[in-house]
Formats: sequence, structure tokens, C-alpha cells
Amino acid sequence: MAIDKEELALLVEEFWEELSPLLKEKIHNVEFVIEEYPDPEIQRRFGSRLLVGLYQGVPLPRRDRSYNLVMPDRIVLYRKNLEKVASKNWAEEIKKVLWHEIGHYFGLSDEELWKLSNQEQK
Repeated sequence: MAIDKEELALLVEEFWEELSPLLKEKIHNVEFVIEEYPDPEIQRRFGSRLLVGLYQGVPLPRRDRSYNLVMPDRIVLYRKNLEKVASKNWAEEIKKVLWHEIGHYFGLSDEELWKLSNQEQK
């Protein structure tokens, strides 16, 4: 199911607006980016996996005093790959991906995020 870049950007904005203020105040120096596909280097790094989102930066727990005046961390959504996996409920799919990438921002691994999402579904 197709979605254009502007609609996707609106869903990201809605997600951000719905976040708890307590959580938002802990997220600093992060930009949300929409790209069509991962670039070739990113694709090589992740192999055959269908990448729908990616956190690029230094996770919060690994930052030290030297982490200042740096380029923003990025949470990237890959629109064309999202189209391949999303059902009719785009908002839910985008929320899942953004929560996952924000989890990486807070230092959680894929395994930890998988465990948390499975606990949440029980």
C-alpha cells in the first residue's frame, strides 16, 4: 500500500505530538528523516534484511561529557520498504518502527526490544 512522503511526515509528527512530555524531555538532538531506501553502504551493513527504520547516533547511555556540539542523531524511515510491509494501518506500523528506533536511542538492543514487544503483547 502506497504512502507519499508528506503523509508519512505527518504520521511522524502525530507520533511525536502524542509522546508523553516526560519522554520527550529525555530525547535531545534527534532528527526524524524520511528516505526512499537505505543507501548502498547501509544496505551492505544490514544484508538481506528489509530495513524499514534505522537509528544513527550515539545511544544515550554511551554518551559522556565529550558529547556536545555534535550533529543530531537520526531516526530514518525508509518509505519504499515500509510500503512493502505495512498493511492498511500506516499509523500503527509507523508507531512500531519509531518506538523501536527510540528504544535504540535509549540504548536498547534489538534483542531487548524484541523481548519487550513480546511481553507487551501478552
